[in-house]
Amino acid sequence: MEKERKLECECGGHYSIQTVKKNGVETEAYVCDKCKETMLSRAQAEKYVELLRMNDASKAERKIIKIGSSMGITLPDMLKKFGVKVGRKVKLEAIDKKSIKITLI
Repeated sequence: MEKERKLECECGGHYSIQTVKKNGVETEAYVCDKCKETMLSRAQAEKYVELLRMNDASKAERKIIKIGSSMGITLPDMLKKFGVKVGRKVKLEAIDKKSIKITLI
């Protein structure tokens, strides 16, 4: 987490770092406690753009395929830029009946 700065908004409120959802991506941003104005630092903006690119690369629908006695999905090659590679371990977590979270280990 980025070191929090004491920033004052034009409305007189103060900014604090919060997790916000922008364009379907969760990211850290500075949010005014009074008017809810949101702004990103340079580091936050760079991370946000990287997450947007990763999100765009993985948005395509995939079909579950049979691999031996298991199931699998293919991932776009573009995800290599983000550390996704053959042989890398992942952790699967059920979010609900229609959502699975995949975390790179």
